[in-house]
Amino acid sequence: MKRAVREALNNSPAARRGGFEAIEVLDGTSYAEMPVYRHLTDEFSKLVLQGKCQHTVLTNQGQLGYTSSFQWLDKDAGRYFIEVE
Repeated sequence: MKRAVREALNNSPAARRGGFEAIEVLDGTSYAEMPVYRHLTDEFSKLVLQGKCQHTVLTNQGQLGYTSSFQWLDKDAGRYFIEVE
């Protein structure tokens, strides 16, 4: 997952225009694993179902936070879709 997030960021429009590079994804936590959300709200339940994760990424512009969502397209073939916000 960390590699997929880094690759998605490095293939983004900002990276293609130049000046941006994601060096390393330092951590990633799925919303479902966050202990602070033990009492699920409807909005949080939607994020869990969407496979949302929070990441801390070391970039050439400093340490930044991103949210991603991950979805398998064909698990047997290793094909997936990842969106990083």
